[in-house]
Amino acid sequence: MLRRIRERTVPPGGPLTRRQKKAASEAIIRLLGRASGNVSEVAEHLGIDEELIDQLLQELVRIGRVRRNPDGGFTLHDPLSKWWESKGSKNF
Repeated sequence: MLRRIRERTVPPGGPLTRRQKKAASEAIIRLLGRASGNVSEVAEHLGIDEELIDQLLQELVRIGRVRRNPDGGFTLHDPLSKWWESKGSKNF
């Protein structure tokens, strides 16, 4: 029981394990699926340091799951929705 609690908590300023990094990345993706946000908003919502959130967001941008907006915010990169939007506009 104590081991599970340790795996789910992130010490402030400490490094993340692979499992914690994956869980935090999935949480960021779910959060950005609801609304776009910047580093400080995501960090405040998840309760993790801004530096760690920034590193995770940069990794998600690098692999193509998240897109950086011109205003400095981040949104979920969803190419399928763009496909449906372009497909729907041609039919109507």
